[in-house]
Amino acid sequence: MDCVINVFKEKGYTSQDVVSICKGILKTKKIGHAGTLDPDATGVLLLGVGKGTKITEYLIALGLRANEGNARTASFTP
Repeated sequence: MDCVINVFKEKGYTSQDVVSICKGILKTKKIGHAGTLDPDATGVLLLGVGKGTKITEYLIALGLRANEGNARTASFTP
């Protein structure tokens, strides 16, 4: 699976906890996050899966990151 997904992070979980949980659910080892949320914070965490991990640096450059309060959508064609 190669994609970027958004996950709602609940209070009490670190961004790395969310990555670890998603690795188990998706049965893949290559997952990274775009930005970090404090363990006490809630919000949307962007995860790159497979080749989607290469896109996360561009999402951050565009201002799409976990710790922003707003979200924009975009589509990417390989």
